[in-house]
Amino acid sequence: AEYAIAVSLRDKQRVIYTSPIKALSNQKFRELQEDFGDVGLMTGDYTINVDASCLVMTTEILRSMLYRGSEVMREVKWVIFDEVHYMRDKERGVVWEEVMILLPHSVRYVFLSATIPNALQFAEWIAHLHSQPCHVVYTDYRPTPLHHYMFGAGSTGFHLVVDENGQFKPSGFERATASTAKAAAARSARGGGGGRGGGGRGGRGGRGGGNRGPSDCFKLVRTVVSMGMEPLIVFAFGKKMVEDLAEEMASLDLTSEAERQSIIAIYENAVHTLSEDDQKLPQVERMLPLLQRGIAVHHSGLLPLLKELVEILFQENLVKLLFATETFAMGLNMPAKTVIFADLSKFDGSQFRYLSSGEYIQMSGRAGRRGLDARGTVITMVNEKSDHAKVREMLCGAADRLTSRFHLSYNMLLNCVRVETADIDMLIKNSFHTFQLQQARPDLEKRQREIVARLSSAELAIPNESLVVELRALLTQERVLRAQLQPYLTRPSAAVQFLQPGRLAHFGTPSIESRDRNKMKEGEENDGLPAEWGWGVVVSFRRHEVRGVKGAKSGDPLGDASEYEIDVMLRCEPDAAEGVEAGGNLEPARDPENAELHVLPLSLSDVEGLSSVRVSLPKDLRTPDSRHSVLKVLREVERRFPEGVPLLHPFDDLDIETDKELIAKLLRKLESVQARMADKELSHGQVRKALGVLRQRTALEEEEKIVRRQIKEGQVALMKEELRGMRRVLRRLGHLSEDDVIGNKGRVACEVSTSDELLITELVFAGIFQELEPAQLAALLSCLVAEHGFSGGKTKDGKKEDPLALIREHTMRQPVERLRDMAKRVATVVLEAKLPVDVDEYIARFATGLVDIVYDWCRGAKFADICRMTDAYEGSIIRALHRLEELLRQLIDAAKVVGNEQLQSKCEQAQKLLVRDVVFCPSLYT
Repeated sequence: AEYAIAVSLRDKQRVIYTSPIKALSNQKFRELQEDFGDVGLMTGDYTINVDASCLVMTTEILRSMLYRGSEVMREVKWVIFDEVHYMRDKERGVVWEEVMILLPHSVRYVFLSATIPNALQFAEWIAHLHSQPCHVVYTDYRPTPLHHYMFGAGSTGFHLVVDENGQFKPSGFERATASTAKAAAARSARGGGGGRGGGGRGGRGGRGGGNRGPSDCFKLVRTVVSMGMEPLIVFAFGKKMVEDLAEEMASLDLTSEAERQSIIAIYENAVHTLSEDDQKLPQVERMLPLLQRGIAVHHSGLLPLLKELVEILFQENLVKLLFATETFAMGLNMPAKTVIFADLSKFDGSQFRYLSSGEYIQMSGRAGRRGLDARGTVITMVNEKSDHAKVREMLCGAADRLTSRFHLSYNMLLNCVRVETADIDMLIKNSFHTFQLQQARPDLEKRQREIVARLSSAELAIPNESLVVELRALLTQERVLRAQLQPYLTRPSAAVQFLQPGRLAHFGTPSIESRDRNKMKEGEENDGLPAEWGWGVVVSFRRHEVRGVKGAKSGDPLGDASEYEIDVMLRCEPDAAEGVEAGGNLEPARDPENAELHVLPLSLSDVEGLSSVRVSLPKDLRTPDSRHSVLKVLREVERRFPEGVPLLHPFDDLDIETDKELIAKLLRKLESVQARMADKELSHGQVRKALGVLRQRTALEEEEKIVRRQIKEGQVALMKEELRGMRRVLRRLGHLSEDDVIGNKGRVACEVSTSDELLITELVFAGIFQELEPAQLAALLSCLVAEHGFSGGKTKDGKKEDPLALIREHTMRQPVERLRDMAKRVATVVLEAKLPVDVDEYIARFATGLVDIVYDWCRGAKFADICRMTDAYEGSIIRALHRLEELLRQLIDAAKVVGNEQLQSKCEQAQKLLVRDVVFCPSLYT
């Protein structure tokens, strides 16, 4: 990239350097300015020296320049795409593809990325797209090799699990997982319960038991620092967790007196750019004591100024210990000697999941400073609740492939109609999406032929198919009914009194994660449904408070079922103990006659039924012989009750007094289903055996549908259907004429890329903005840029709060109501054009949580005052206000395009009210 810049400057040509995020552009601007001097910056927030030969900008700015036919583009010889794997981003990845397709063939390119395993395929696409060679320059090794270690919760050391050659070390992995099991057993013996080292999903670095002693994360950090392995980055997922972990380090001091003085001087210089009021913000005041000890936090909720201050201090090696979220891994030139993962699960917007191998590689890549460290060190924290199989998969996996996220948008379609040099069909045809699909098509067609042949084979033929289908439906219905009854049967006030040692309890399928691993292991004779634990024997139980769950909330005086952990003996696959040591998890036995009994900690909420039967237990359950004796007793109980082990009755035994009618109705349905399943024709062995074949057939039919759809996508037929629907929407809303000529509405929509272009255009042409004062205009537009965190809460009965009731300023309620009505109209038009849209969900996207904040800010409120109006972090508020300012800029451009001087004046006034103080203070990099 630097060579391309040097060549361009030598030959008096222009070069553009693009990056995915504004902060990265600011950093790169500073770095390149020091090296080359003739450098400008364009990010939307800052515009510096636009006539420079080298321009640093975000990819969105470059896209806008291409659609507008900017004069600058005629002089550009090289374009550099930094962090090009951002093309994988679900929302913004399409921007990269648009830019790469629209750039002229005369331009040359440099693409930079640390994590693209299919770089050759990407290079093929670029060569195909621009008819020029694309050279892949790669290293398949790290200049600074990495050692990967695992630290088990409660253990005293960490174990090497992947060496510098990428070789997995099973012995180290087994020692680390064994140490977590020992620590958990020790806590259980002390009655310590779960403590903070939980989460279950990812083994976060919490306390070993209750609140006694320092946390595992503190002990690990202290050990690493004592070994001289700082600077150190600790990655955690969630702003609150990052700050909590930093606060736990109160007793650490990692700086000398001289370093402390340097930190104070840099801090004061940075903070003096703020007003006196803003210097007293809690976040600003809390930062200095941490920094003086060489400790800092970095996440998107920080004020941008503080985030940049932390980055600069870390680069100068004045911050030795940094707690950060994954956004820090996107920063450049900020490696450390050691990286610790305090948690391995993250919320991706819809669910909690383990890190992918690609995400792990990106973040662990921060370890090891070239030229300073012989090797980098990565330490992963796990505990007894971590899924060891998934941890191993993450450690050993490859980087995520670069896959296209190309999708159509109204802004893209209208820009293509407006600009003669662009054509939407050309964009679709030349996209990386189409290129990948066409490359995959021969393999897909071959797979489809294989599936069709397999489906017509004799081995998948099913005699009496209607009976087999009915039985599978009944088995599914039985499990659904048992799941509906479960919350009533496991209420602590009803169930806890029966959790004596020796009580038989029935458990269903394991967790979703375990089920994913098991799904391919089901035998031909299995019923095609996930394996169940079945009947087990209660050994003991304990109650521990679960954070966020209150007994009062569940309406039960003894608390919630999730607060009770039961040690229960269950039938597991043979040789289960050896599998656990190798990093696996205990799994239900497929064959009850060929099983081992093991004690597992499960929640009371996992119980599907308690039996009236109790058995006596040996004093010591640790020996295989004693456990086998219990297994024999369990089999004998099941033999004596061929009709089913008797259950405690909800009313006669458990004394349940509430929801009696509903429970009785569910019980009657369950009895009816079980009676039909016991029918002679359905209980026949051949019918049961055919369930496994039916499962295979169904799975293959589903796969064939998916493959057929992928082949159709490869022909771009689906995208063309969507395109026809989008054109119908644009014609009905008046953006395009019947002859596809762009109108004034379409020209306005072309200028809007920050928010929903269809809704904003409707609001402009309905005259709603002209009726409002500048502060009201800004407040109304805030609904269009508010993120998930500003969507409001729920009422006591669990329903969503009325968005209009959340607005304190009464004069804003009518405009917001009109905006929501307009959104409903737009969504209805989209629905009528046969495009997928959930009308209620579409309207809910325009949250009202920022309305009062923006209104007060535009009327002169202090930043500290508006922070008190919401639970959101300061950085999140500033990010939303920056997006709002960007939207106002786009509206000013749109007003100029259609000659609406009144709207232009209003937006300019609103912009002046918005841009002030800490929210828009200059970057430390510029």
